[in-house]
Amino acid sequence: MKHYIHLCAVALGIAWLYAEALALTIGVAVSLSQPSWWASLFPTHTAGIAAWMVLCHTIAILVVALPFAYAIARIYGRLGIVLALGLTLVLYGFDPLPAVVSTFQSSSARM
Repeated sequence: MKHYIHLCAVALGIAWLYAEALALTIGVAVSLSQPSWWASLFPTHTAGIAAWMVLCHTIAILVVALPFAYAIARIYGRLGIVLALGLTLVLYGFDPLPAVVSTFQSSSARM
């Protein structure tokens, strides 16, 4: 029983560290300005900005998530898959899900 309590405490610590690291890294990624040559790759300025934001956001998530995924796999073994899914659902429920729900509630079907 003591072993499971330690594993739960470590899981909570990993979740807290992951959320903090992800928020910091995404903040840094969002603040990066796009290079001057980037705009010439897209037909409109808005498309270039959107693509740059998606690219920076994706790279930031991968930079943070891959070390945590490795640590979870090493510490928890086969149970790590369940833990990673649980952490993903909990963190998604706290941060992006409310924004997504409010966006769909307030926007029209045609946008």
